Amino acid sequence: MELSGVLLRRRSRPGLPRRRRIATVHAAFLALVVGAVALLEGRDGGLSAALGAATAVTVMALVSFALWPLYFALGRANLRSAMQPADDHRAIAVRTTADFSTFPPAELSIVLSWLRPWISYQAMTLDEHTLTLRNAGRRRWLAGARLRLDRVDSIEVGTANFGTLVERAILVSGSANGTRYELGIVPVDGTSRTIAPVDDPAYRDLLGELIALASTAESAAGRVRSEHPQEGRR
Repeated sequence: MELSGVLLRRRSRPGLPRRRRIATVHAAFLALVVGAVALLEGRDGGLSAALGAATAVTVMALVSFALWPLYFALGRANLRSAMQPADDHRAIAVRTTADFSTFPPAELSIVLSWLRPWISYQAMTLDEHTLTLRNAGRRRWLAGARLRLDRVDSIEVGTANFGTLVERAILVSGSANGTRYELGIVPVDGTSRTIAPVDDPAYRDLLGELIALASTAESAAGRVRSEHPQEGRR
């Protein structure tokens, strides 16, 4: 199955991707500007317009980088609020591509990932049947989603593009209410100054736990459907 999310990229080479790197979205913008220069060359004002666009993109990138301390501070505060009402001590700090305005969660827009990056930090809990994500916002309101593990059909290694940063993610695909969803889940250290992604062993441990729980849930659901075919029909 091919991932269609613009923020998600499946790992095509062996091994794990790097934990964090500067997003390539800036280079993509600059490439578009270079193309505009080529197309507009010879037209009045074309070169000036292209140079102006390149300058605007560069300034936007520099401003976003300068605001990182504020973004990370807001992200840590959001994580603390999201982790407090978790049902058990095994809540995991994560960053995801999920937008909870619909169910199943849609992909966070690239605009929001630029303007409000702190909203992508969430608390995740796992049990035998579900994967739950919680996001805290203003006045401690909670948003989130509870996804059935037996409806998850793909868990892969990949990356998620959050506009200013690309981070190593666990790519989860499945269905809920007859609608497809695709999420990038980045386990992070919520106490670190820059909310850094966890190290390789912690990433592999969570990846393995997700795969094992989803496989067990799918097997259990299959047994129920075979014993009660009418109840198990989708």
